[in-house]
Amino acid sequence: KKEVQRRIGLVLWKAKFFSVKLIGIIIFVNLALFGAIVEFINDPGFTYEIDQSGYTNWRNCRYFEYLNNLSNNITTVDYSNCVKFQKLQFSMTRNQVIIAGLAGAIASILFFLKSDHFIRCLKICPQNYQPHEQQEQQQQPSTARNIPLFRRVTSDSSRNKTKSRTAKTNLSVTPEKRLRSSSLRSSSSMVKRNSLRSSSGAIALWSDFDSSSGANFDVIIVGGGVAAGYAAREFVQLGIRAEQIAIFSMESIAPYERSELTKDYLTDFQKLDDLYTCRTGNKSLQNRDWYESQGIRLFLQTEIVYFDSINLLIKDHLGRPYQASKCIIIATGSVPRKLPVTNIIQAQQNKETFISPDQSKAYKNLFYIRTIDDTQKLKSKLVTNIHENLVKIPTCLVIGGGYIGLECASAASLKGWLVTIIIRGDSLYSGLIPNELSKLFETYLTERGITLIKQSECETLLSDCGSVIGCRLKDKSIIRSDITIVGIGSVPNVQLFKGKLQFQSEVSNPGILVDQNFQTSCKGIFAVGDIAVPLFHAYAPFQLEHAEHARQSAVHVARYIMGVQVEMFHYHPNIGSQLFDVKWRFFGDNSGGFVRIFGDLETKLLTLWVWDDKVQGALIARGEKNDYEILERVTKIQKTISSKQLRDIENVEDVFLLLLKN
Repeated sequence: KKEVQRRIGLVLWKAKFFSVKLIGIIIFVNLALFGAIVEFINDPGFTYEIDQSGYTNWRNCRYFEYLNNLSNNITTVDYSNCVKFQKLQFSMTRNQVIIAGLAGAIASILFFLKSDHFIRCLKICPQNYQPHEQQEQQQQPSTARNIPLFRRVTSDSSRNKTKSRTAKTNLSVTPEKRLRSSSLRSSSSMVKRNSLRSSSGAIALWSDFDSSSGANFDVIIVGGGVAAGYAAREFVQLGIRAEQIAIFSMESIAPYERSELTKDYLTDFQKLDDLYTCRTGNKSLQNRDWYESQGIRLFLQTEIVYFDSINLLIKDHLGRPYQASKCIIIATGSVPRKLPVTNIIQAQQNKETFISPDQSKAYKNLFYIRTIDDTQKLKSKLVTNIHENLVKIPTCLVIGGGYIGLECASAASLKGWLVTIIIRGDSLYSGLIPNELSKLFETYLTERGITLIKQSECETLLSDCGSVIGCRLKDKSIIRSDITIVGIGSVPNVQLFKGKLQFQSEVSNPGILVDQNFQTSCKGIFAVGDIAVPLFHAYAPFQLEHAEHARQSAVHVARYIMGVQVEMFHYHPNIGSQLFDVKWRFFGDNSGGFVRIFGDLETKLLTLWVWDDKVQGALIARGEKNDYEILERVTKIQKTISSKQLRDIENVEDVFLLLLKN
């Protein structure tokens, strides 16, 4: 019923909108036409009289007689037969006629351009109405100065006053009253202070929310990963006012560091509180309480199913609309690439039925690691099977030799599982490290009981009674396992935005094209993180699925939106991973011609990529914070170093001394 009422109201105000706009244009255009026609008449002036009683014999008057005879080049008309009325007299000189015509033309143009604001003043359309049009992508200057989209809180005193007023308000309103959704109002049930749940499971961490009508914000962030957390932090630091930002996330917790899920968190060396974004330095814990205290409206377990790039409008899975008056930041990240599933019984009978990758969530013992919920399920499974299988050691099959696959394999092995890794290529971390370094990592894994099957590819997963029991390779051999973890890469999560924004061409899984400030082909729409494809840096036109790139791009967009002068965005690659207790990081570019490896994985390992006697990239394992800072600085400036000097050095510490010279 509410939806029908909303749609009827929308139709009514649209009808009023176009009616007033059409009437205004007709009035002003006729005024301009009237002045232009009279100006052509060879007469210093004219006089005609209008009476409220009627317009009989109106065709004999000068204006309309001229219209009828214009084709015959009649420039003078006898209007003596016009009906003389006594109520109102209107006379104009020639100059006054010209001025009236020009004024009518100017007024007509202004009304056409500013009709939206004029209609808003008449209060016949919603106050949140904001016209938006698609505009072409801006040019790419080296620096950009953006006009602030809204006023910043610059003084500490005004900010303190706002906080004090908020504190006073919070004293008079209980948390239960502030945290109440429309679905809970009907049952009159109360929820905890930090969360409210509707019947569908959606969580909203803000007060006075009417779930049936949606809401309006200045900035809307779609996505709840690392980019959303860093953008929110930057907006707060730049002084944005409360209740202006909304974050929509399908996750069950506040934005967190997704890349850390399969590292220390999966091996129980890290707690949940350590996953929240912006945990470096002395920054406060950025959990749900932080977002609520900063006035940021956080919608958890909320899926966005509709996107309007023209009107900056989105809708969630319950049909509730949300509109941004300034901009929308898309930070949806990537989703795991999936494999098909075949029933093992049907396969034995040569009656195979493939299950699409999207339907594979229904199968047990199959894990794709993307969210905190996926990781917690895997953690629980790794612990449970160890306690249940006291006689037989459980087996784990990992498909993929990249970051996620190797990190999950290390965690499972640490928990006592027999792990087998299937690698499509002939080396680990294909495309990043040279074969010589890959062999060192392979040796490190095999010494800890992990089996590697290289140059093999999974054709399909096999299931029995709703549980995945292994996979079948392309050579038709079958590998059985108690659980299967798939980590074969990811694809941009941009299905909702296809056909509405400009994407890469001739790419199987394209990303969204952005300019130097990460603005898409539609003004007011920004894309950051994994889904963005910058066209302005050295790695274009490729998307960079790096956590550090998501952090930096989110901060850059927030500063640009707030009107801070920003320089040309430059990203310096900074990625890392973990194998058992070995943490390694890579900086720079791996396209150097000369590669030299120093040390070993048991103590400390350093690898340098050198091209034309300049350090292009560096990888260090078991390094310290100071080592990271040195290598990041050296690869940024591409420090000049002699290849001959590197050949004479064996010790890692001697290499650092050489890098710090001059």
